[in-house]
Amino acid sequence: RQYFYHQPGTCGIDNYSFYVTKNGVQMELDTSAACTNPQVNIPNLASTYTHLQTHIHLSSEHSIDGGYYGAEMHMVHARVGGDTSSMAYAVIGTMIEPTAVANNPMFEAWLQRWIASLKTGACESCWGDATLEPYMQNVYQGFTGKDF
Repeated sequence: RQYFYHQPGTCGIDNYSFYVTKNGVQMELDTSAACTNPQVNIPNLASTYTHLQTHIHLSSEHSIDGGYYGAEMHMVHARVGGDTSSMAYAVIGTMIEPTAVANNPMFEAWLQRWIASLKTGACESCWGDATLEPYMQNVYQGFTGKDF
């Protein structure tokens, strides 16, 4: 059973900015990027939804059969066209359990960008929140198993 149809865009990893948040990490398309965002269509809905951002919570927000996971990824999409006063969103979520015996090349590239943003302090300038400092250590340890 297929729950959605994916239409790849032309955006690559260099078209995104990477941030650290209080409970995880986020990536979103740079506003100056000259590329096409990926889109999804959901069966039985007439609208197309374009990708806005992806974020990962370092502890799952939701459970499946009462079980929580090490992380939960949300890919947030907004409806294309129509009435923008009441924007509709489609969020595709997946649970992440850090048990892989090998690194996923795409996820590893994202991980390296988030680690770089931690080391440069990009999260504070992007979010304007000095209280993120205590979270930086937790995020870094969650990703690497090492001290920041």
